[in-house]
Amino acid sequence: MADFWIKIEKGTPDKPEILELAALLDIEDPDTITGKMIRVWSWFDSNSENGHAPLVTKVLLDRLTGVTGLTDGLVTVGWLEKTEEGYSVPNFERHLGKGAKKRASDAERKRKSRDNSPQKRKSRDKSQQSHKKSVTEKGLDKSRVDKSRVDKSRLDNKEVVTTSSPAKAGSPAKAGSDVLEIFGYWKEVMKKNNSSILNAKRDKAIKARLQEGYTVEQIKLAILGCSMTPHNMGQNNNGKRYDDLELICRDGVQIERFASNSNQQPQQRFGQHVSKTLEALNNMDWDDD
Repeated sequence: MADFWIKIEKGTPDKPEILELAALLDIEDPDTITGKMIRVWSWFDSNSENGHAPLVTKVLLDRLTGVTGLTDGLVTVGWLEKTEEGYSVPNFERHLGKGAKKRASDAERKRKSRDNSPQKRKSRDKSQQSHKKSVTEKGLDKSRVDKSRVDKSRLDNKEVVTTSSPAKAGSPAKAGSDVLEIFGYWKEVMKKNNSSILNAKRDKAIKARLQEGYTVEQIKLAILGCSMTPHNMGQNNNGKRYDDLELICRDGVQIERFASNSNQQPQQRFGQHVSKTLEALNNMDWDDD
């Protein structure tokens, strides 16, 4: 039995196992899986000494999280092991239990000790004094006023001030050619009509991946790979398509996962009649007239 907290890594929501569980259970938002995992790990941390819980059944664990099939999914991705007596958490001592918490507490104590060392305090005091001096001597820097939105001109000894119109609320900034190219490719591949717009979420997701270093061609491959993924194209228990451009470009893991799907032969994933459609799409001229 352990304390009233557990250790969670900041990168946990982006782990491949989280995304795989979401796909297996037809849960659109992977963050839901992260929350369910906190429930599971907290239960094992409170009810077992070494991660092994004898006499625990699949029904009990599914009922604990409110998700039918989660226990089988955890076994599939390797985050839970089925034993003769019940279930156990692999590598329990690495993240849960008294040992893991002691290591985390020791690391935090050492960090605080370093931060409170005389050398660190001297450095902080010097930085604060320098900041106060800068603010006192210079005062408010009037050059920070955004002059781009104010155009002053004199007419008949009268000052006329004109202000440019602000961008429409909720609309993304002017999209670059790469963003528009990716958006247009997505509409063509997914057969979207003119009601699909480049909204703020899609624009932000595309720009974020481009800034991380992903190329236009890599993102196009991810879009194509999504179109070749049966689960995302509606072959799931809900009969719903998960093909939004914001979902495809949500993070680097999504880009790479969908791009890898584009390398598979279409007939392996959909059947020969759909492969002809995908082949026709690949042969289309995407350049603007």
